Amino acid sequence: MQTARKMFGSTISPYWTDTVVSLLQPARIQLDSVLQKMVFQTVIYSIWRERNSRRHGGV
Repeated sequence: MQTARKMFGSTISPYWTDTVVSLLQPARIQLDSVLQKMVFQTVIYSIWRERNSRRHGGV
């Protein structure tokens, strides 16, 4: 949570729509925007892999 707070500031929300809207906002620094999107994609991919592993009998 600490890393997410540093990346996204005080706008962290548990709601999907709030997160997507936050990612689509123009960022002050382009690098921050790219890093936020990469972190978001990594989290989604990790969740997807875990879900598939459990669903298909993996560890």
